[in-house]
Amino acid sequence: MKKTIFFLYIFCFTGAFAQKGKNGIATINTLNQVVNSYTALTSDVAIGATTISVASTAGLNPGDLIFIIQMQGTKVNCHKDTISFNPNDSKPSTINYGEIENYYTCGNNEFAQVTSVPNGTTLTFECALKNGYSTYGVTQIVKVPRYISLTVTSTGSITCPAWNGATGGVIAIEVDGTTTINTGGKIDASKLGFRGGKVHVGRPTAFGGQAWGHLLVNEGANKGEGIAGDTVRYGFLFNGINGKGSIANAGGGGVANNAGGGGGANAGNILNWTGTGNPDASVAGWITAWNLESASFATSTSTGGGRGGYTYSNSNSNPTTTAPGNGSWGGDNRRVQGGLGGRPLDYSTGRLFLGGGGGAGDSDDPATGISFAGAGGNGGGLVYLLSYGNVSGGGQILANGGNGDSTRTNGNPPLNDCLGRDAAGGAGAGGTVVINSTGIISGVTINANGGNGGKAQLKSGYTVFNTSKQAYGPGGGGGGGYIGLTNAGPTTSVLGGVNGIVQYISGAEGCQIDNLFPPNGATKGGVGEVNTSLTNFYIDTTNVTICSGNTATLTVSLLGTVPSPTPTINWYSANIGGSPIATGTTFTTPSLSATTTYYVGTCQGVYRIPVTVTVVSALPSPVPSVTAASICSGQSVIFTNLSTGTS
Repeated sequence: MKKTIFFLYIFCFTGAFAQKGKNGIATINTLNQVVNSYTALTSDVAIGATTISVASTAGLNPGDLIFIIQMQGTKVNCHKDTISFNPNDSKPSTINYGEIENYYTCGNNEFAQVTSVPNGTTLTFECALKNGYSTYGVTQIVKVPRYISLTVTSTGSITCPAWNGATGGVIAIEVDGTTTINTGGKIDASKLGFRGGKVHVGRPTAFGGQAWGHLLVNEGANKGEGIAGDTVRYGFLFNGINGKGSIANAGGGGVANNAGGGGGANAGNILNWTGTGNPDASVAGWITAWNLESASFATSTSTGGGRGGYTYSNSNSNPTTTAPGNGSWGGDNRRVQGGLGGRPLDYSTGRLFLGGGGGAGDSDDPATGISFAGAGGNGGGLVYLLSYGNVSGGGQILANGGNGDSTRTNGNPPLNDCLGRDAAGGAGAGGTVVINSTGIISGVTINANGGNGGKAQLKSGYTVFNTSKQAYGPGGGGGGGYIGLTNAGPTTSVLGGVNGIVQYISGAEGCQIDNLFPPNGATKGGVGEVNTSLTNFYIDTTNVTICSGNTATLTVSLLGTVPSPTPTINWYSANIGGSPIATGTTFTTPSLSATTTYYVGTCQGVYRIPVTVTVVSALPSPVPSVTAASICSGQSVIFTNLSTGTS
């Protein structure tokens, strides 16, 4: 079902503009060009504010466009009523752990035009902000380039710094005219969103872990990062740095011993989340194996991230006849304790988010002082294109999630695709792409897919299941992202990533996939969301000509989908700064003796339109069937008879 999720305040006019296009024509023909700059909010902001405090105003000037977005700051269910803050307590133990209870101002976002830069830490705006923002929620300020037109050539790409916990992960661009992304060119924020969980190094061995959230590293692996924070915040708020529970859209970590990490999440139906992902039932024998976990599990579905694989087993039992958790598996009995997939987020109110990070796979090699496990993949970042013309071309706009790391040998990435041990990392979720344009969007391919779960790869001499003995948990796939558009022209994809699998090496046979049950408990991520019904509105007006000494009545029209309440229309004598000289859809000038330009905009709004009143001594003549003249008031006219012939 299509729906309007937010209003973008856009202004359109066929002449020159006040600030839009101030950065000229842009042609990107080299790789990985960063076009934005970033700073952080340093004081909370209330709705209606016109001044904010930031870490630095360096590089910002009046007339610049900024994008404000709060990255984190949600309240989640951490079950403090059932939790002891004794680090040896493995509670909480409920599926509601990490559930979003209140978004507060997380995900709030808007564009604003800078009116003045009073000092090195203060910005002022001509329009009051429509949202509130908090520093606790980590709000960043992104300077947005204002191009006349943008071309990304076949050899060029635009990217951004990765999210670092304070800034980054966001590409935001305004284009006055056409945007062309040629085949081979791209705007790419893939793997630049919320960070995946890190692996533990040299941690002690533990068996039987089942913690949803825990401080001790021997209970499980790190969770990924999401809109509720990172592992630092998880530690002092949720007692949950480690363990299988997913917190908001972040994937849970695999529990001890050697369970796989869960995939991160972004968009999707929030009512259809279970945390257990989507089992791969493409092979009949796998269906049997899944249903040994629980009845009909093979046909279950979930939005959000995929779940991590089972814990360590050390037996040659058959996974299609012996259920997970059965004591005959040995080791940690191949228990259903993989990190849960992250929860999908609500995009119905105009909030925007980065893709959630995947949880790490569990490791247990204290003697070596290294980790063989796989880290969680990073989520996709955010791309926002604010366009006043057509967007076209054969190129790509990408915000895909990163793959979870596969297991490794000697603490380094494997030299081939089947070396290592321990559990693999969950994948990052797809990110977010928004193109809000008054023109047509066509041709380009837009992807915000979840990453793939890491593979549980075994070092030489180890094989799995009834071929030999050992197996570990693969990583869960990342959930799909969000794409928001003003029309349905482009090719889009918000698929969930596939789960990791168990692989092994066997002598001269080389790298092999276990053919009995490769997923070993790891599941795929769920699909994200594509919305092709975003709306905007713009204003239009016309230049006028008057005789010297007269007044002019200027009129502006609001077109497109006008939000409620109707924005305030303001008239100015300058293109930036100053106070309104009038409000409303019409403005009558004083008597004018010289050509004068006024400016009109709305609040909320991001620039002003110039409207020129041309003052002349005589109005231009019409084109009649007989010769005629036009005069201004108080002037005389002499008619001349130019007829020929006789009557």
